[in-house]
Amino acid sequence: MGRFETEIDLLTHGSVKECLRQCQLIGHNDDEESLQKYTEVLTKRFIQEQMQYFPNAQRVIDFWIIITFDLFSKIIIKDILPVSEMPPVQLSSLLASTEKDIVDYSIKIKAMAIEATLKEVTHDTNFMSIPSKENLLQTTSNNPLLFDGIGSLRKNPAQSDESFEEPKLAITTCIDAIDQYRNPS
Repeated sequence: MGRFETEIDLLTHGSVKECLRQCQLIGHNDDEESLQKYTEVLTKRFIQEQMQYFPNAQRVIDFWIIITFDLFSKIIIKDILPVSEMPPVQLSSLLASTEKDIVDYSIKIKAMAIEATLKEVTHDTNFMSIPSKENLLQTTSNNPLLFDGIGSLRKNPAQSDESFEEPKLAITTCIDAIDQYRNPS
């Protein structure tokens, strides 16, 4: 929702609050009234621009509005990032359901995410080998895909060293996040 050159540039600040400032989602004033106003404006904007893509049962939307406001309040007003008591991988396992409708919906969402991603990254496969859609669809936490994202990158002859290092850093950051999610310690 904000303005920034690359996601890495956005994330090199000391706190999430500073990241929000950097991408111009909140202002620079630190008085309580301004912080409260930033929270309200950002929450309203998030609801209007992003929540339309959430499953929209009234109970669910009410829940997400409350969670969103609470999260933005903690980040903007208190300058803290709340952390769940339970590691995300355990929470995911706990919330996993075997109900057919939920499983089918999860598969549909996964397929849509894979298709959208492949559409964005497969425009030039001369510089990166990417697993097939079928391989990606079959991948689960219990059946991981062995793929070397860093090793699969190849530098374009016209590309600067700095430009080549940026996707390597982004991929490394994603790999680290996935590893941390899968093996919280």
